[in-house]
Amino acid sequence: MTRGRTNRLLTTWVDADGRSRSPDEVAVEEPLEIRLDGHLVGTTMRTPGHDFELAVGFCHTEGLLGGAAVRSAKYCRGDGPGAVVESEFNVVTVSTGGR
Repeated sequence: MTRGRTNRLLTTWVDADGRSRSPDEVAVEEPLEIRLDGHLVGTTMRTPGHDFELAVGFCHTEGLLGGAAVRSAKYCRGDGPGAVVESEFNVVTVSTGGR
């Protein structure tokens, strides 16, 4: 899924010569809730894109996989116990088939 990673906003610039307004591109960040085998393990801010790689890498670097192979990574709904994020594209679950 491809989504915009920047927004164009009208920005006020202030310098020694005064003030001016012009468009500027700003990075868009959204929360990503990461679950491992159905359990919430973290929420982080990120620019949308490469969410599955980010979630698997997070689980790996935090030592949460314990040597288990990753079977899948997919978007899921942001509801249920402990849910922080409500958008289905801001919640990724990593499955090992264990736990």
